[in-house]
Amino acid sequence: MCKDGIAFCLADPNCFLQMNFTFDDSYNVCYGDMYIKNSTFNPGKYVGIILCSPTRYHLFLSDDIYGMFYNIADGSGSGEDHCELVGGTTSTAIVSADYKQSPGIKGYYRHSMNQPFKFGDIGELGPSSNWFGTWLECGVTIPDDVYVY
Repeated sequence: MCKDGIAFCLADPNCFLQMNFTFDDSYNVCYGDMYIKNSTFNPGKYVGIILCSPTRYHLFLSDDIYGMFYNIADGSGSGEDHCELVGGTTSTAIVSADYKQSPGIKGYYRHSMNQPFKFGDIGELGPSSNWFGTWLECGVTIPDDVYVY
């Protein structure tokens, strides 16, 4: 458990804060517990995590902890590199097979691990080639494998 308060937890990229948040629900199948953590990226300072199960979740990004959290897309895959945001790796990633049906919306995207995120058009059915699915598994069990405040 993070013991020094919410601000300390959000300053620590390894600490997960159990907290509800507002999110773009246009392509999501997860409606369980919600967590927020620092992403270390800017833009996309905060990661929003909604659990389908402790090992399957949907990830979002936001620049404002109290603002809208947006979907995250991948320009050169199907989202495996997004496991970096919760402490997983591309080798532990399992992605939903529905990423090629993702709607055209606004959200965050990048092309590979460690790259900064950009905000713009995402979704295979829109004007971009930045795809995203409805869930992701990263080999990280939340909350068991992480620090939670």
